[in-house]
Amino acid sequence: MAVLLEAYSLLIRNEDLDSAYPAGAAGYLQDAPTTQSCTDGAITRVGFMAEADVRREAARLVAIGAIRSLEAVAVVGADDTEVPSWLVLGSHGSTPCAWLQGESMGALAVPVGWAPGQLQRLDQAEIEEHLEHLRTEDRVDVYRDRRTGKLLYVGRTAGSRPPLSDAEAERLEAVRLKAWRLLKPFLGLSDRAPKSPNGFFARRSVKKGLTLLAEVIEAAPDIYSNYWLRGMVRRTLDDGAGSLADLARAYELEPDHADVAREYSYACLSLGQGDEAVRVARRNLAANVDNAGLQSNLALALLVAGRVDEAWTTASQAVAADPHDPISRNLLALIGRVVAGELPCPDRYPS
Repeated sequence: MAVLLEAYSLLIRNEDLDSAYPAGAAGYLQDAPTTQSCTDGAITRVGFMAEADVRREAARLVAIGAIRSLEAVAVVGADDTEVPSWLVLGSHGSTPCAWLQGESMGALAVPVGWAPGQLQRLDQAEIEEHLEHLRTEDRVDVYRDRRTGKLLYVGRTAGSRPPLSDAEAERLEAVRLKAWRLLKPFLGLSDRAPKSPNGFFARRSVKKGLTLLAEVIEAAPDIYSNYWLRGMVRRTLDDGAGSLADLARAYELEPDHADVAREYSYACLSLGQGDEAVRVARRNLAANVDNAGLQSNLALALLVAGRVDEAWTTASQAVAADPHDPISRNLLALIGRVVAGELPCPDRYPS
């Protein structure tokens, strides 16, 4: 069999869900964050209207350990769709679909009550350029299309929560501060080198700090700094996928924070997501045009994305803006060796 593809689709092999999700593939189908879900027995598909939502759900599944890594899922519908080796894309008549490699397409599985054209794809650029956000009603964002004046309703994966009481907010702040004190030594902030998380007492501190932080995030899931902190700690633990998931969420909540954008871009580079790193780094530089360091960050992202000539030009501009910065100069030298054919173009960083 095959599963429907429409708008943005998150595809996960059922065998992966059965081995890691608490209630298996059948449980995830019940827990799916949208009603646009179905399975053909081998693959589970969940549909979304907004790209940010499908990527957040993929990152969430990695963060909670429901899937091993982002390579275990496919996001179909995005401009940078990468089709994993276990997946085949095709059409069932005129309807786009996907099925498991090695299986036949067969019948088409669709969500209950589905009708063609029910789910519309909206990329973030279109939302920002053409749609005016009016309000959020429970799990639905209401936009006005500036071109037509029509209202557009976008189902989202995160509903609203009742506000915390003053007492609960005060308690959570105390928990957050305790988590911060436990985790801060492992971040290498200020002039101090980061503390190694590998000793017995260090591991205990990290585990306790992350447990406390998870409690805060569960109760107040829309505070970017908590995801940033957990993402940075996970980086020190060499948990690249977990770090990326948290920093992606931090960036979603606070995309105009230069440090958040920089660290999210770096997390993308560490897992070889060069195109996303370029998008984030370019936007960050546009908002901070005089920051030569951010220009170097963009050059590195361009290099990992395979856009070597543009990387060279951007790195040259960074060195011209700050000739004494050793990081920019070393990066320019690295790109120069790639241009000269002395080194292969890296597909991630660090490689």
